[in-house]
Amino acid sequence: MIPHDNDLAPNDRTYLAWTRTSLSLIAFGFLLEKFDLLARYFAVGMPQGKLPQNASHSRKAGIILVALGLLVMLLSTGTLRHHQTPTQEQQGRNLCHP
Repeated sequence: MIPHDNDLAPNDRTYLAWTRTSLSLIAFGFLLEKFDLLARYFAVGMPQGKLPQNASHSRKAGIILVALGLLVMLLSTGTLRHHQTPTQEQQGRNLCHP
């Protein structure tokens, strides 16, 4: 049995939830960025050949979401490492001879 298993399992589940959240933010940011690229592609076919004034907001929002997702991933990894319970090997004990 793993020592401190009651502490490790909830920590791992919380870390995985934060990782899923950060990956979702990054994926949505890329989606917004690609939407901006698609809007620019279709703007070429418009009569004026220009995008409307507020069309670049999706690019900025995409970049912000990707950066936010990376920040969440870094913070969750740092928090997990800070709150990990040290195992017996890390405490310098031999597992065979307590």
